[in-house]
Amino acid sequence: LTPSSNIGTGTMTIDANISQGSRFIVYSNDAWAAPERDAVVPGTWHTYQFSVSTPLHSLRLDPSEISGTTVLIRSITLNLPGQSPKALPLSILAKFLTNGASVTYDSTNNQVQIQSTGPNMYIMSGVDPSSYPPA
Repeated sequence: LTPSSNIGTGTMTIDANISQGSRFIVYSNDAWAAPERDAVVPGTWHTYQFSVSTPLHSLRLDPSEISGTTVLIRSITLNLPGQSPKALPLSILAKFLTNGASVTYDSTNNQVQIQSTGPNMYIMSGVDPSSYPPA
């Protein structure tokens, strides 16, 4: 194997409005022991930033620990080594595996709503940033 400039750490920014909770947790590439955390700013649009492992092949988003939380997401941007910034298409979030959550995509407003139906909800899936459009 030859070294790649795409191996290391990148950043992911998520523009979201989370109704309640204290923490937003992100796992990348199945690194269950090393999640990234950011404090939730409830009830307002806020940009959350996380480090992600590269090359990035999976994501798990845990936006709140409280049942009954509504999460609105209007953008997710990936800044990965060796690539121009990429916009994760929000429509794919509706296809993510869910636990204690329901996910709907509003194509009119290009926005996702995640509704927690249980405590410690999450959504997760494999991802392919090389196929995503520029941010």
